[in-house]
Amino acid sequence: MLLSGAQPRDGKAPFVSALGSGGFTIYLLHPLVILPFRERGHIARADTHVELLALMVCGVPLAATLGSPWVRRLVQPLTKPPVDWLFTRPTAPAATETPEPDLSKRLEKRSASHPDSGDRSLTYG
Repeated sequence: MLLSGAQPRDGKAPFVSALGSGGFTIYLLHPLVILPFRERGHIARADTHVELLALMVCGVPLAATLGSPWVRRLVQPLTKPPVDWLFTRPTAPAATETPEPDLSKRLEKRSASHPDSGDRSLTYG
């Protein structure tokens, strides 16, 4: 419901719907922005109601920016990489014109010259 009490025609609040569609991107990217402030101690020092309110107010434009269509499009290779190749079946290799050597020729018996040849008189090539 909008603040004015009037419902939009399609039953959705446009800003909230747009922000919600970028939720995954917001979730993945917000630590990159927040971590430097947290490591410098800016977030831990916020102890008054005004400072905490300022942090919350800064979070809304941050979420709106990270959830915007142009940021989502920019980071799409990282957040939604193309994985169609995982679901395609490999194609059979093309038939070659050169025939395979005959199996009987590959298994042709040859005498071996081993020093301890005892009962090992045949090898396969």
